[in-house]
Amino acid sequence: MPIRQHPLNRPKYLATCVDKLLIRAIRSSRYFIDRRGYRMSIKLRLFLLIGTSVLTVMIISLVNYLGNTRMEAAMLDSEVSMAALGNHLQADMMHDALRADVLSAMLFGLGRSNSSRDEVQVSLNEHAALFRKVVSDNLQLPLTDAIKAELSRIKPSLDAYISAGERIVGLAIDSPDRAQQELGTFSSAFTQLEGQMSSLSDLIEDNSKASGERTRQAISSANVTLAVVLSISILLLLIQGHWVTRSIMIPLASASRIADSIAHGNLREPIAESRGRDEASMLIRSLAIMQRDLRSMIEVVRSNANDVSGMSRQLSSGCHEVADSSRQQSSAAGTMSAATSEM
Repeated sequence: MPIRQHPLNRPKYLATCVDKLLIRAIRSSRYFIDRRGYRMSIKLRLFLLIGTSVLTVMIISLVNYLGNTRMEAAMLDSEVSMAALGNHLQADMMHDALRADVLSAMLFGLGRSNSSRDEVQVSLNEHAALFRKVVSDNLQLPLTDAIKAELSRIKPSLDAYISAGERIVGLAIDSPDRAQQELGTFSSAFTQLEGQMSSLSDLIEDNSKASGERTRQAISSANVTLAVVLSISILLLLIQGHWVTRSIMIPLASASRIADSIAHGNLREPIAESRGRDEASMLIRSLAIMQRDLRSMIEVVRSNANDVSGMSRQLSSGCHEVADSSRQQSSAAGTMSAATSEM
């Protein structure tokens, strides 16, 4: 008669028991972890890494934006300085052009010029208007207080110089002799304005050099700041990435080794239960609970099997005793039958 297979020896039944034990272990360990309060899960660590990356990009963008703002301000300052320098060069040219107009008018009055009266007058008016315009344009620019003060100090001398030039031109056309008498006054106004414009030229040139230096410093500072922030950000991301990778992979590798050991039937290997609060640590604790439950279940099955084996041996011994007793009774019955036949 074939021996009936015990249900625990069936693979499907054993797999079902293992699944139930694993689910129960995971639930119990999750309840245990939840009671411990807040935990930093793998999902939270990944979100933290992503958040750090986004924050790093935002900081780098902010640093770049601030650097661009400083460079823009420096470039605007440089443009203002260049515009002021250009206006001043034009003013210096008009300063000499007005003197040339006066000399041209003197030659016209003496009959030594091919220019007409209207040409001399129009040239003087154009140069005087342009002279006033470029000086006024410089006053409108956002220059330093020293330059604006010098421009304001030049303006009366400029008006006096232009007025002297216009008066001499008018006299030179109609009365060259009187114009020659006024020429000394014009020369004094020319010399005075020339000295003031020379001082203004030095101020504008110094301001232009300082503006260029500020522009270079702004660019250098922006590059250094961006390089430092980028280096710190990369270092921070590498450190955090290494920490996140180790905190995830080490427990997962341990859980994989434990699961492989259990799959090969090794239930005696001690499992160091992790005290972490992430999913991998929960899995290790669940595997430890499953190992203990499986070991306990197998020990119970083994104990029951030993009990059944002992009872089987007892039954077998009883059967042998009954058989021996039956043989003895049969032998005694045969002896009595033989004795009865002899009688």
